[in-house]
Amino acid sequence: MEKSRAQKDLAVWQLKVAKFQFVTLRQNMTPAEIYKAEHLEAANEDSF
Repeated sequence: MEKSRAQKDLAVWQLKVAKFQFVTLRQNMTPAEIYKAEHLEAANEDSF
């Protein structure tokens, strides 16, 4: 039981790290790159 909780905490932590890295990456992008990335995200959401 305790192991699954630790795994869940790890997954949440990894998600936070990934989101932080994505935000950091986005800050280094040009406006055109940001627009393209957001456009791709929207397209990916539509396909599901």
